Amino acid sequence: MGKALTDKIIERQLSALFGGMSGGGDYEFGAGVEFVKKTADPLLSSTLATQATARQLAETFVRLAVDESALLRELRTLFVNEPSGDIAKLNISGHFVRKATENTADTETRRPVTSGLTYTTVKARAQMDVPAETIEDNIEGEGGMAAFTDAFMVGISNDLEMLAIQGDSSLSGTDDESMLLKTNDGFHVLSTTALGTHTKNAGAKRVSWKLLSEMYRDLPTKYRRNRANLRWIAHPDVFLDLQGEIVERTTGLGDLAFQNDAGQFAPLGIRPLEVALLPTDLTATGTDSTGTFIMLCDPRNLIHVVQRRLRVATEKAIRKDIFEVTAFIRNDFLIENTDAVVKATDVVLDTSASRFGAT
Repeated sequence: MGKALTDKIIERQLSALFGGMSGGGDYEFGAGVEFVKKTADPLLSSTLATQATARQLAETFVRLAVDESALLRELRTLFVNEPSGDIAKLNISGHFVRKATENTADTETRRPVTSGLTYTTVKARAQMDVPAETIEDNIEGEGGMAAFTDAFMVGISNDLEMLAIQGDSSLSGTDDESMLLKTNDGFHVLSTTALGTHTKNAGAKRVSWKLLSEMYRDLPTKYRRNRANLRWIAHPDVFLDLQGEIVERTTGLGDLAFQNDAGQFAPLGIRPLEVALLPTDLTATGTDSTGTFIMLCDPRNLIHVVQRRLRVATEKAIRKDIFEVTAFIRNDFLIENTDAVVKATDVVLDTSASRFGAT
């Protein structure tokens, strides 16, 4: 099947999924993807038999959500077919080059070391009810369902980002936030409980250039070779507070910082990654963090595992006169190399607090 024809089929199916939901139906991604509406339409009901096309459709749905999130766009997304498995890691360490002696073979050699990360995806569900009157009365008519779908995707994206940051499977609450966060362990819990992460307690102090400098020094030298790959991951207010420290300096740098916004500077040559959903008052199980936290790492060291099989369903509940839209996703979060992560905890944004390292 030619690429142009395949793209047309995919576009048609996505149009059926996101633009024609008002007719109701059950849509599922699998080896043979079948879209069936209650009112059959030959242009919108078909079966795509190739697994490659089915995967492309599934990944399109995931990426529509991921593209809304600043954090999820930067980290590594790994699509898998099984609910659990291992991700192979290749570790090459030590010195490989040795002085050679003529006509003598070395008996000592170096070999790559392999290990694995185990993932286990967990099913999560997103639900939205749209009253029939809302569809009938909006200016776009039934075509307005696309706007509701966009809002649905943004909501899923926000929840996935919050889960990626604050997820804690030890939570037991039944309120909405707990039901979301106990789905998986997120990167805050993973970097706190895992061995190897380099942590620094800011002691309820504000961010400072000294704090970032000490975090950078705590990162093993072998991970500092390319600063362009590293990011300061923190709440936007952390960078605004840090910029305030620079502005206070009566120097050319202070004037420059005053004229530019926080996203245009790179402390120690490392660009900031602003994550607005990162909480500013966070208490995680097993930590003494009462403020926010800052992570220094390569975002590709953080992995979002997504099981390929996704399901989106829409159906009209006649007696309630509403359209029920439901999405299912199975995912997990992993840190590939905890030794390549530095995290400062208990960083506060209270302007009455002193800065870290202030005398």
